[in-house]
Order: sequence, then C-alpha cells, then structure tokens
Amino acid sequence: MMVNTNSYINNSWWTMGKISNNLAINRNLANTVNNSVTGSSYTPNLSNAFPNASLKAGADALISSLNSMRTDKNSPFLGQKAASSNNDLLSVSSYDSSKLKNAGFNNLNIDVIQVAKSQVNQGYSMKANDKAFLDSNIDIGTHTFTLGVNNSDGGTQFYNFDIYVSSTDTNKDVQQKIADEINKKNADGSSSFAKSGVEARVDYNSETGESRLIIQSSATGVNNTEKPNFTLTQRDAKNALSVIGGDAVTQAAQDSKYRVNFNGVTGSEQTSKSNNVDLFIQNMKVELKDVGNAKIDLVKDDEGQMNAFRDMVNTFNSLMSKSEGRFAQELSRVAGSYSGSLSRLGVTMNNGTMQIDEKKLRSAAESGALEKFINDGARSNYGFINRLSQTAANIGKNSSVYSKNNDSFITSWGNQNSDLFGYNNYTNLLNMGFLFEARY
Repeated sequence: MMVNTNSYINNSWWTMGKISNNLAINRNLANTVNNSVTGSSYTPNLSNAFPNASLKAGADALISSLNSMRTDKNSPFLGQKAASSNNDLLSVSSYDSSKLKNAGFNNLNIDVIQVAKSQVNQGYSMKANDKAFLDSNIDIGTHTFTLGVNNSDGGTQFYNFDIYVSSTDTNKDVQQKIADEINKKNADGSSSFAKSGVEARVDYNSETGESRLIIQSSATGVNNTEKPNFTLTQRDAKNALSVIGGDAVTQAAQDSKYRVNFNGVTGSEQTSKSNNVDLFIQNMKVELKDVGNAKIDLVKDDEGQMNAFRDMVNTFNSLMSKSEGRFAQELSRVAGSYSGSLSRLGVTMNNGTMQIDEKKLRSAAESGALEKFINDGARSNYGFINRLSQTAANIGKNSSVYSKNNDSFITSWGNQNSDLFGYNNYTNLLNMGFLFEARY
C-alpha cells in the first residue's frame, strides 16, 4: 500500500524510490536518508537512480490504445463505417465516425464523370544498349534544354539544363542523363527544379530490351486551360530530344469531375485538381479512381473493431511483460475482474496476459457484443476501458517506484520491530519527492 503523510512508519519493511533524472539530487536525498534512518543499514544504488522509461512507455502505449477506442473521432466503436459499394470506382479515405452514427442520410451516391490526371510526355521506345552516336545518330557534345512550366496565372517559369553525350553512351545513358537533370538534387537535398512540379524517369522493359524517357507533372490537374502544364525544348541545333522524344504530350492534364447525389437530390457537377475530394458531408473524403457511379453505405466496421481490440491486447501484454509486483498484480486483477465478459469475446487470461481466440473474437464483432463491451466500458467509471486506463496511468506516474527489473532508484531497508526514522524526517523526505511502499 502507498503511505500518506499522516501515517507513522513502524513495524514494516519498506521500499523507497525517488522520481528524478538528476543524479546529484538523488545523491543529496540519499545522504539525507542515511542521516535519517535509525537502526538500519542503507546503501543506495546511485547508478540506477533513474525512472524506468520502458515501463512508462508501455503504460503510455496502453493508454493510447484504449483512448483510440473511446475518444478518437474515427474509432470503429463510435459509429458506423462509411464504405463504397465499388472500390474500383471510388473509396472512402476518411470520415468522422462519431457523426456518421446519427447522420440520418440515405441514398448517398457519387457519379464520377472523369478522374484527374497529370500531364505525361512519353519518349520513344529505343534499344537501351544501342550506342547513341553509332546506332541512333545522336550528336556527340553538349545538348542544352529548357523546361517551361506554365502557371495558373498565365505566366511561365523556365528551367535551363544541359547534358553531354559521349561516343560511348548508350540510348539509355542519354535518356537517364535528361531524367537525372530534371530530378537533380541540390547539395541540401532540395530539388533544383523544386518549383517546377515536374519529374522524370526511364522505363526499361527487360523482355524487349527497350527503354524510354517518361516526363510528367508531379500533381494531377490543369494549371492553365490554354497551355499544357509544361513543355520541354532543345535550345541548340543538336538532335537528342528529336531522336529520344519527350517533347510531345502523350497524356494531357485534366481535373476530376464528379457529382454528389444526396438524399434523392441530384447534385451539380463539381471539379477538382485532385482525385481526393471533400464531400463536406460528415467530414467525409473520398478518392476518385474511375468513371462510373458508386454508392456510399454505412456499415459496422467489424475489421476495424477487431484490429483496435487486438492492438489493446498487444499493448496490455507488453506492459505486463515489463511489470511485476504490485503493478503486475493490479493489471492482472483489473483485467481478471472482467474475465467472464472477456471470455465471451474470445479472450482468456494466461499467467496475467490476454490470449485471443480469433474465431470467437470475430463472432463477437459481427454480433455486436464486442462493440457493446467497449462502449459500456468507456461510459462507466467502473467499466473495463476506464478502469484499465486509470491503472495504466498510475503505473506510468509511479514507474520510478517499482518495475520488473528494478532499474530505477528502489531499495529496501528496515527493522520489523523498530521505527525506521522519525515522523518529521519521513515528512521531509516525502516533501522532497520520495515515494514509499509498505512491504509486509
């Protein structure tokens, strides 16, 4: 038991620990104890005078897992899951499940008229290992290029670069040199064309032995309705670009177009530069993938509930592995007091840890028993979630007092039939941060 300042200490063995990362503070406090204790022998282990970080991290992880089930707005236990009837056309990327529970809407469906695309300039397929000069007649020497990026305001930003073609370069070497310049990084790791929004790569087909240069916008959507998002031109009289390609648009950039039909009302056509769009309905966001119509249904998130519950069990077992003594006993006692309910969910206690029967857990999730257990346990102060969370919080707070490996500043001393030290000294030590526990 923990002792309060109104207790007089006698007839017990005691453990004492100091929550402090400051070795000098702990040393001074240890000296105070040595001067205060009567009829006892006490030598503090100052090399271990630090809190048990592992134990506290384990307690924090369990609290976080428990909170994710009861307070996170996207907790699968707070409401229904928004799911697409056709994930090939669109998927639901995020939503507020706490609002979906009482949303009261039906017949929510989305017409995907077109998906957003990035501009792509695709070069010619060429024999990758053919010599650029001898086989493809690409000029030897320096080739200079300009990448022009057209902005939404009608302006154009120009980026200039050059490459050198040698007599030993292959077609793939030349393609890669152009791609490397477009993707070139500065010494600080930033892109030389950081504001260009353009990237390049060389695609190689091992079956045909051919390669080609691919240049494309980093993002989807149209920058300017009158011009392509970017252009690539060769500024000198040499011929690398005309032989390799990459200056012609093979896929034009386009915005996504879609229509949200809600509660039987056909929506107006909307556009976006992205395929990730906000429906402004219960904080719901969806990703458009292909043309067509898909309905969004509200369903119970069985898989999400099972995953969240498994995470809680794993963090509980991890904390138990770091604890013993009163902490382990308290964890086991709290969990064990719900053994009947946990058993119906497919969970059994084995040497203080939780073991899951996956078949029973799935059955509990599908029947709603798992959701009821978690929600009931979050609403009541005496429920499973709140009691386990409070126990973990106490362990985290007092992690320097007791732990499995005794790797914090903990020691024992005393004479069962005599006072350890006077009440005033005990009070002074308590005020300085010592924590005491009776060991009967």
